[in-house]
Amino acid sequence: MKFKAFLIAITSVFLAATGVPADTASAPQPPAAFLPATTFSFPEVVEGSEVVHEFIILNRGTGPLNVQKVETA
Repeated sequence: MKFKAFLIAITSVFLAATGVPADTASAPQPPAAFLPATTFSFPEVVEGSEVVHEFIILNRGTGPLNVQKVETA
């Protein structure tokens, strides 16, 4: 009888540890944009030449990061 109670107790602990957390309706976590370099100075180029530079945008948050608008100066 003690063995059966022990098995029930162990099973209960296991199910509690692997179950879904009670607070499943928590607020979504926000994204956090991070740019290692925010500016870039292009060298002089011949007029009409195409110049390209890629900026790295990292998401240091936990929510999805959507880049919706980019402007040049």
